[in-house]
Amino acid sequence: MSELDRKGVKLGRALEGMSKAGVVSALGPPAAHQTPSTELDTWRYWGNRFIMFNVVFKDGRVADIGAAGK
Repeated sequence: MSELDRKGVKLGRALEGMSKAGVVSALGPPAAHQTPSTELDTWRYWGNRFIMFNVVFKDGRVADIGAAGK
């Protein structure tokens, strides 16, 4: 695991540049009903019970983290 992945795991959040494995370690797997496959480049997570956010990957690394639209 890279130093950046370890930092994200310690903070419990996704950071730009993290690997998919690092994000799973930090946040757990995304909910299957929102992200049917971890092969996809956009994973959707719940920030709290009202807000969702997307983790967007490019070439297997986090490229963007942002609010999820409906």
